Amino acid sequence: MFQHNKVERENYEEAAKVFYHNLHHADLYLQKSLNSKEGEDQFTKHVHSSAMWLKGTVTAYRGLRYEAAKEGIAFNRDVEEVFVLTNLDQLIDMKTNSPSNLERINSLYEEIHKIKVGLNDSILLHKKPNEIQKAIHEVSSAID
Repeated sequence: MFQHNKVERENYEEAAKVFYHNLHHADLYLQKSLNSKEGEDQFTKHVHSSAMWLKGTVTAYRGLRYEAAKEGIAFNRDVEEVFVLTNLDQLIDMKTNSPSNLERINSLYEEIHKIKVGLNDSILLHKKPNEIQKAIHEVSSAID
């Protein structure tokens, strides 16, 4: 079982798994928020879950950068900024599935999905750290 609030990991592979795990769940709950047909309470529950997983994703990304630094690899902050700039507190405060809220969630979902698609299991778990960093940089550059 992962410890989601811990930055330091046993090794780079573990850090990559935790990052991807958090990213996957954030993506999943954003999608559930967008597709919620069960009323505002369910919408709010999914939005709050996605915000918590996104916070975990930021911590996990920091862990990935930390483990990379041990290997002498410098990560840029582009991917982390995607999460930070979304203002997670605003996500947590969403109570209604108004058109403007749904538009904000959809925009965030699209950004997260681009990162997730670019950082699939094979990239994260089977390549050397400098190749992973390069893949993350390519994905984050494509977002701009």
